[in-house]
Amino acid sequence: MIIPTIDEYEDIKTVVGQIYGSCRHEDIAEVKLIHDDRSTENYIAYLRSLQTEFPEVRLEIVRQNRPGIGAAVYEGFYGATGDCVTAIGGDMENDPRDIAEMIALAKRHPGAVITASRRLRKGDFAEYPTLKRYCNIAFQTLLHVLLRTKQSDITYMFQCTPKALLEQYDFSDSVDTFILALALLPEMYDIPFYEIPSKVSVRKHGQSHLSLRYYFGFLKEVLRLIKKHGRR
Repeated sequence: MIIPTIDEYEDIKTVVGQIYGSCRHEDIAEVKLIHDDRSTENYIAYLRSLQTEFPEVRLEIVRQNRPGIGAAVYEGFYGATGDCVTAIGGDMENDPRDIAEMIALAKRHPGAVITASRRLRKGDFAEYPTLKRYCNIAFQTLLHVLLRTKQSDITYMFQCTPKALLEQYDFSDSVDTFILALALLPEMYDIPFYEIPSKVSVRKHGQSHLSLRYYFGFLKEVLRLIKKHGRR
């Protein structure tokens, strides 16, 4: 379990608690809380204190080597143990309880990617800001045209990925956009996938640390993949 975090004092404890409250403990090999240089020493100390709150959890506090959310997830995935790896934000925009359903599906379909979708159930996309929603629709449409994507919500990058796929394919060219590269695995390599309905929530505390430059990097990644694999 990978949780990138910077300063989510109000939410990170809830995220870890809901994961372990909804999942069988034996199904979670570890939880990696990954932070970068923007995290204060006080916040890092707070992350370490969570071990006493959740003594049954194998909790690791990791400082990432490269900046950015993509690098955080990339480094976390390649340092993870277990058969599958899941990344979730520390801000409660995603529902940590969805992970239990992902794990159950992963057990029934080994080798498949289990992904979440905000478009399978009415209202799960309702809290998303209007401007971001229209941008999301436009990017989804672009991916469908350029890559013939089959997933219903490929830009909702909340998924459970078999560790074997990380060892089978080279992602070294996609570190900064690693999250999108993971989401596109089923499309690029014809890997089976299963979707579950999942609600996205508005961040209640603090501000997002993702810039427009990060999202524009996704378009660059799509063009790189087209050059590498051709149109689907």
